Amino acid sequence: MQAPKMWVPGPEFRRRLGGLLDRRWARATVAGVAITAALGAAVIATDTVKFANADPEPKIGIAVPPEQFPVVVAAARSCTTLSPARLAGQLMANSAMNPEARHQSGREGIAGLENTVWTQWQPWPKAQRGDESANITALAHHVCDLIGQLRVAKVPGDPWRNALAAFQVGKDAVQKAGGVPDSAAKYVDEVAAYTAWYAQRAEFGGAVKSTADMSAKPVPDEYVAPIVAAGKSCAQVSAPLVAAHLMAASGFNPNKLGGDGARGIAQFSDKMWETYGPKEASAWDAKAAIPALGTALCGLSKDLTGVTNDAVKLSVAAFEMGPDAARQVAGRKDQGSGNRSEQVWALVGYYSQDNRLTAGNAATAPASPSPSPSPSGRPATSKSPAASPKASPTGPPTVLIKNRASNKCLTSQGDSNVTLIMPCTGAAEQRWEVRTDGTLRAKGFCLDVPKDPQDGTSIRTAKCSTAAEQKFKFDQELIVGIASGKCVDGWHGADQKDGDDVYAWVCVGDLAHHKWYFG
Repeated sequence: MQAPKMWVPGPEFRRRLGGLLDRRWARATVAGVAITAALGAAVIATDTVKFANADPEPKIGIAVPPEQFPVVVAAARSCTTLSPARLAGQLMANSAMNPEARHQSGREGIAGLENTVWTQWQPWPKAQRGDESANITALAHHVCDLIGQLRVAKVPGDPWRNALAAFQVGKDAVQKAGGVPDSAAKYVDEVAAYTAWYAQRAEFGGAVKSTADMSAKPVPDEYVAPIVAAGKSCAQVSAPLVAAHLMAASGFNPNKLGGDGARGIAQFSDKMWETYGPKEASAWDAKAAIPALGTALCGLSKDLTGVTNDAVKLSVAAFEMGPDAARQVAGRKDQGSGNRSEQVWALVGYYSQDNRLTAGNAATAPASPSPSPSPSGRPATSKSPAASPKASPTGPPTVLIKNRASNKCLTSQGDSNVTLIMPCTGAAEQRWEVRTDGTLRAKGFCLDVPKDPQDGTSIRTAKCSTAAEQKFKFDQELIVGIASGKCVDGWHGADQKDGDDVYAWVCVGDLAHHKWYFG
């Protein structure tokens, strides 16, 4: 394939190299591209750099109100660039689907329109400002008009992203910047992340799957050798640990773009790649990023020795959040909150069973000088289950699933019985298998959310089947039902008692009682 011609990058490219750019560049194989910037010239020499092909990390939204879903679908036909998922993503970013939303900027309603925009684009005579359907339709017309105007003005880049930026900061600012300006980038990325989530939903034609799906899946053959090599970087790091990190970070997706700008299969931040990545390679290159991950975990583990009694485990958190932030959370009761370290640790046992990763290696799990700390920061004892997975005699490794708010455990009660929240004992009814088919199993029974549950519906365990009601995904510590889109909720207020039911509830990502971690 012929290499792309030299071109001058726009502000979005300079802002975040590897960000979301025009899709046309995603198909180009970049080999020795000379990138000229205002302060000089830099050369990237790699045949695996992928920019616009990065997959935005889905951000969980709120279901479109049933009465407005047909309106969203119809309004999205206003132009070919728009789609129902894109319109829903913008509604979510503008108002969280709240028709009563008000902003200091003067925007209001479910569509987040300013009064001047509403006056210009109200879709029919005497349409009311509080009419949700009218607001949704007006937003679609306005965005499509912006797409057309910017196309006529020959503004380079993705037309939809440019139009989102123009909605946020004005058309003139986008034209002046030659694309998405820095002042609009956060908003544009947020809409894109919500759009990715809606596009997965069945009602939008998607398969309801998540790039953040934490169900363990086998290591793709092409990554076995790099993972084994990474696992030999130092005595503290093993191939199963590297594999678990890649699964938790990206699901082995080399094109994933994280919501915080982290890139590729290992989700390197700019700073981490600058510190540990090969200078001549890119974080989008999985064959370079995987060995670099081993190097990074070794370096971080060495730097964090003495901070905690398990520097290797803390290094996994430090890779994501930075070593300074990791030092601050070390030993706290909420250690691991906001990072994927507990999820990684829960998967190490699974990948320790892969003979391709462990053949010829003396150690199949990360070395640790002392027992793993419990959520309280104290080493686990016989009365406090260890944080690492426990092998099941006949199946995958099992883990405790602990509620972030109460530190109590999800507890199975067998066939057709409610699931309880109980103090953690490590008993069989609290040890869950995280299956590759999306099921969560304890004592041979599967976690099960009834079809079309109302908020507050009790979650049960039942005989395992292929039903969608028994499929779950993990997304930023939320356990989300595939069929329902509802989250497993461990909240019962101030009067919480041991043995209370666990409920299905609409997902709210910043609530601790909606969050769960592996122990």
